[in-house]
Amino acid sequence: KAKFTNGIYRLERTFADQDEIVISFADEIRLIENAKGISVKKGALLYALPVEERVVIEGLRELENKDFPHYSLYPESKWNYGLCVDKTKQFTFTCGQVGEEPWRKEQNGLAITICGKEVCDWKVRNYNSVQGRLWMRGPCKWTEGKAQLMGQVHELDDNTKLGEACTLTLVPYATTRLRVGIFPIIK
Repeated sequence: KAKFTNGIYRLERTFADQDEIVISFADEIRLIENAKGISVKKGALLYALPVEERVVIEGLRELENKDFPHYSLYPESKWNYGLCVDKTKQFTFTCGQVGEEPWRKEQNGLAITICGKEVCDWKVRNYNSVQGRLWMRGPCKWTEGKAQLMGQVHELDDNTKLGEACTLTLVPYATTRLRVGIFPIIK
């Protein structure tokens, strides 16, 4: 018999060889309101739009190890999409093969396709003065530099210029390095 207390199920019984416990979780695709936008979850996994990246080596970290450079990632594909929340019935889930290292993009076959539109005025912003840690380990010393950051998610109004409807493929958040996980809402 199972007891449920404080969010935990406790099975109290004597188990025999060949006994099995089958656990089934509800894992429907859900939209979660998040920081003035919306995110997509299925079960415990958050999904994101992977963005093709350009890697720029900025220098070497504090140990001067060439195998561990300091680098920046820049978008090489469109990323500025909103989700068409009125078309949630058109979501599809793909459950492909998941390999031994499920958090590597090439070994994870999970995906959700969803309808979206480009939000034309949502752009990368340039900053001339940002602070970052000089060294990743050891004493905390700060340095100032320039940065490009994705614009903040914002509510769309009637004047927002949108692109044509398109199909977006979202993957588990942790399988990507450069990604969008919070999207503007397109009604």
